[in-house]
Amino acid sequence: MTMSEITPNGFGAVLRRRREELGLSLHDMAASTRVHKTYLQALEEENLRMLPGTTYAVGFLRIYARELGLPVAPLLAALHGSEEPANAAEFPAAGGNYPRATKRKQRQGSSTRLLVWLFLVLLAAAGYLYWQPGELPTTPPPVVPTAPQLAPPAAPQAPVPLAPQPPLPPAGQEQAVPVAIELPVIPTGGAVVRMVPIAAGTLKVSLDNQELREYELQPEQSLNWKVSGSLACELSAPGLVRIWVGEEEVVVAEHASFTLVQGVAANARP
Repeated sequence: MTMSEITPNGFGAVLRRRREELGLSLHDMAASTRVHKTYLQALEEENLRMLPGTTYAVGFLRIYARELGLPVAPLLAALHGSEEPANAAEFPAAGGNYPRATKRKQRQGSSTRLLVWLFLVLLAAAGYLYWQPGELPTTPPPVVPTAPQLAPPAAPQAPVPLAPQPPLPPAGQEQAVPVAIELPVIPTGGAVVRMVPIAAGTLKVSLDNQELREYELQPEQSLNWKVSGSLACELSAPGLVRIWVGEEEVVVAEHASFTLVQGVAANARP
């Protein structure tokens, strides 16, 4: 498969054709990629409304393409060209409709070039008026140096009191992870928490109120912890990971800081 074979808005056909060439089913790909069969089928049919969101669509497409041995960059370009109008603020839609920020930058670039052109025209006109043919510029009179004037000494300034600074944490002790929300999803007796990154980033974790640990996240990586009471997490950006508590998936796509605690999983889904 070459990059020239991948055309905009045709990434789904490329995925399906490659899978069929390898003699694999959607069930086989779901087992090897750990991505739900429904999401893989939505990518092949380019039915992006079936996916949880843009971040999940990009992560799933990366995993699926690498598993099939396809180049990722042209497939992502085709995905960006097939986004719905509701996601136009993040990707340009098919047909060349770019986000408002891009159009604003284009207008700013045009205004800057117009101002530079006007400045050059005015500079050329001033030079033409100053340098008339047959006239030479007159020599300015010599400048007689004058003794420098010494400024009077400044009056001493009263010292400005410094604002009190917050106390620093004890040496060797790290700050706690800032918690935005608590999700009561850990059953009594504890559970295994599995986390699968869908994009690159960083993660800080405190397991059962222990010391912080920091991880570099990469797609297709899998992290597992045996949690007794709580798991505090802080992501560098929301929507970087998918989380399962036991067999139940917990939706955390809109939060960068959260804590999984004991209770009933009110926002979990299979």
